[in-house]
Amino acid sequence: MLRSMAGVIAATAIFASTLAPHSLSAGPDRLTKKEVVTLINGNTLVGFDPKTQSEWVTFYRASGRAIATTKSSGQTGRVSGQWWVSDTGELCSDWESERWIDACYSVRRDDDTISLLDGSGRIVSFAELRKGNSEGL
Repeated sequence: MLRSMAGVIAATAIFASTLAPHSLSAGPDRLTKKEVVTLINGNTLVGFDPKTQSEWVTFYRASGRAIATTKSSGQTGRVSGQWWVSDTGELCSDWESERWIDACYSVRRDDDTISLLDGSGRIVSFAELRKGNSEGL
């Protein structure tokens, strides 16, 4: 995972430094509910959170269950939860651990890079889409 994330992390660092603390107003449009469901359902996102400097992987099962792992400062974690897409196209998660943040994010796609945006339109994380349960979660 680290080797494949190197490019995403490097791009994130460069791109995030040009955005902070501004919102992303130009670029690809936010995906619709149908587009997000088609993109995520049964697939894996391998991502990076520039704020916490953490790597994460989430597999979104077709049943609405999600399994995620994270690695930050040499520590790892794993959690299960539920995922769904809101009527406005936000990817939402409800985790079974108080240490994980339940949230909904707008989704943008620019070629192979998935961006997750908070309610203010700020990018909070970048990810790479992988088909199926590519990381064996």
